[in-house]
Amino acid sequence: MAFSFVLSFAFYFYSCTTINCLVEAASITPTYKSSCVFLDNKVYCYSGGYVPLGDIRAKRALDEHHYLDLTQNLVLDEISTKWTTIQNNPADYITEPVMAATINTISDTQYLFDGGFTNAPNVTNITRIFDLETNHWSTVDNSQRELFNNSAIYMGTAVKVPNQKRIYFWGGLSGQYPGAQVTASTMLDYSKNFQWGNVSEPLPPGILPRFGHTATLSRDGTYIFYIGGRIRTANATDASNKNITNSISRTVRIVPYYQLVSMNDILIYNTIKGTWSLQQSPSAATVSSRYMHTANLIPGTDKILIYGGATDEGNEKHPTAVPDYLYIFDTQTLEYTKINENQPELGAGPRFGHSAVLCRNNTLIVLFGVNEMGLVTNDVYFLVLSASATWVKSFTLAPTATPSSPVSNDINKNNMLSDKAIIGISIGSVLGVRAVHSKIDNFKQTLLSETLCT
Repeated sequence: MAFSFVLSFAFYFYSCTTINCLVEAASITPTYKSSCVFLDNKVYCYSGGYVPLGDIRAKRALDEHHYLDLTQNLVLDEISTKWTTIQNNPADYITEPVMAATINTISDTQYLFDGGFTNAPNVTNITRIFDLETNHWSTVDNSQRELFNNSAIYMGTAVKVPNQKRIYFWGGLSGQYPGAQVTASTMLDYSKNFQWGNVSEPLPPGILPRFGHTATLSRDGTYIFYIGGRIRTANATDASNKNITNSISRTVRIVPYYQLVSMNDILIYNTIKGTWSLQQSPSAATVSSRYMHTANLIPGTDKILIYGGATDEGNEKHPTAVPDYLYIFDTQTLEYTKINENQPELGAGPRFGHSAVLCRNNTLIVLFGVNEMGLVTNDVYFLVLSASATWVKSFTLAPTATPSSPVSNDINKNNMLSDKAIIGISIGSVLGVRAVHSKIDNFKQTLLSETLCT
């Protein structure tokens, strides 16, 4: 495995405007729970948390903003000097140090950043937008949003549903440690002056809000799959619970007792009907429960790539990386398949609190996080998924994709992506020959015209 760059140094080149400065060859502070997104052939990362060596409890939120141009030649041991830092001009907009926030693209040149944990009492600009063309931040009004004490949400999820022009927010915590469980589910319509609304349908009986989970949209844009995470199981209505401070809802500042959610419990939200359901995976018994993992939909398929995660055996102050860190989850069968990777010495290995971007050329980019030794890192790794799961030492994203040979995306008996597989085509046995060729042709055109990173 490549070394983690815990400390690094670089020379800087400043390119300033009246709004922001771009700092070339900048170093990134080792971080976890950062928020990363793909736009314009670059990975943009904002915020995150830093902790002293070996003490993950003493977290400190960061106010750092960087991007990595994927079209340059990227080699593992050299990536730390390939980042460009976006220096904000305080006279124009005051940013805040936060971690464990959510991030989504809302156009070809903008992304929306929401919430996060801060060491200060509150986050002032809870929802904000960054524009790549102007390098400028702006704030989205939250006055119509249901937020307890107007506190930002952290360790929750936000899923963009493109055909609805909405972002669905669910779960997480708010306020200072130990935080309040977020019970309300809200949505933001980013096509109509950023209007907020509530998801009124209640959760299935016995289901508690989660945090540190993942949320992934299905291929057809209908369902959101919520996987893993943690719940707080203290009895919020017990009068002996001295930490309850809200006499009305009695759900705030409860005595924390945490429990990992079984990977067997797949919570699903139907964005068309507005209904929840809880389904059971038939193959999750051997999958370690986890939180602070990532889950990316593989483009053109019904499969979600799950990477990393942490377990803590009930002790939230001492999370450790799960050893079984790489799975495919099938949204049709709800089954998990463990993936064996090639060249693991070049890979990210077990880790949690990382970010992950899955690109159009079938490459998962794993960024930052806490590794199996408990060290917070600023490293980046590349996992190619076209013929098998293979870690590579160098990577370059072509500005224009070229189509690959069309074949199926089945998992073979060796628990790897089939040597006949390419991510991006999903061919079922029920499809006729004409349908298969039509799907292949459509996929080729998609590769030529779109950038597929999630």
